[in-house]
Amino acid sequence: MKYKNLHIILNEHASSGRAKKRGFKFLELLKQRNIEYTYAVTKKPNDGVRLGKEFAESKQAESTLLVVIGGDGTLNECLNGIRSSSNPTTPLSYIPSGSGNDFARGLKVEHQLNQIIDGLESDLPTTNVDIGKFIDNENNYSRFFVNNIGIGFDAAIVVASNKSASKKFFNTIHLGKLIYVSQLVKVFFQQKAFDLQVESFENKKDFIFKKVFLVTTTNHPFFGGGIPIVPTANPFDHQLDLIVVEKMSFLSIIGLFIKLLTNGSHMNDDRVHHLTSNNMLLQTDQPEYKQMDGEGFEKTAINLTFNVDQHPFVLINK
Repeated sequence: MKYKNLHIILNEHASSGRAKKRGFKFLELLKQRNIEYTYAVTKKPNDGVRLGKEFAESKQAESTLLVVIGGDGTLNECLNGIRSSSNPTTPLSYIPSGSGNDFARGLKVEHQLNQIIDGLESDLPTTNVDIGKFIDNENNYSRFFVNNIGIGFDAAIVVASNKSASKKFFNTIHLGKLIYVSQLVKVFFQQKAFDLQVESFENKKDFIFKKVFLVTTTNHPFFGGGIPIVPTANPFDHQLDLIVVEKMSFLSIIGLFIKLLTNGSHMNDDRVHHLTSNNMLLQTDQPEYKQMDGEGFEKTAINLTFNVDQHPFVLINK
């Protein structure tokens, strides 16, 4: 192993506490193999940002690999902490332990702990993985994301799901993605159509979409706990994929979701629009819900600039 040590950031609360059991099992296996490590635990929202930044700026960062154990939200926080540090290219590795684990699906990351340790001991090189970045032009701040940014319907589902009393139950029975399905009907009838303007700086084109209700900018195929929203999306092509879905009847949206979940033919629907770009501006005509890597945000004005960056990961693949 080229790293003298492992430093682990663990979110004990991810997936209703399942990550805690998984994390301490990983630490036990490291001890059994006489692998040195240090670790820190997130205790509240944005702790991952603070701990990621502190680690990247510590003296041990040069010889130590940061391993994140938690869900996509924990990975997002740690990444943003590193990117805001004085050493923004500090490598990351990831042990998926959340309810959605879309990043792991998109990158085919190994889930088995012994295989992960084997990989960490095999002196794997870092791999540059695409990450998205958005700039909120209304509120003057920016963040990086590993999965996707959703506006409208999917974001409203995330907000409703995170508030839902059934989230813990679905996580307990290992069916986290059903949380989103369970909220679909209620949110559908609450979500109003809106207009979207897209400016692709790369292609020097403007697009105006009328009466849409779902907009997702994604880095890889999956969102919502394993739903393949853009089957062709690739986290190594230096592009972001934008999906825009027009408002339609409830029966039509059910049919569309069946196609989405089975064979990907939703991409051929005339009411589904697909664009790729590495630099674009999205604006809506009214405030909308937004979600970032599974973290929901209440309605706000949407005026977002997107572009693509890369970050080094030590990937333990299946």
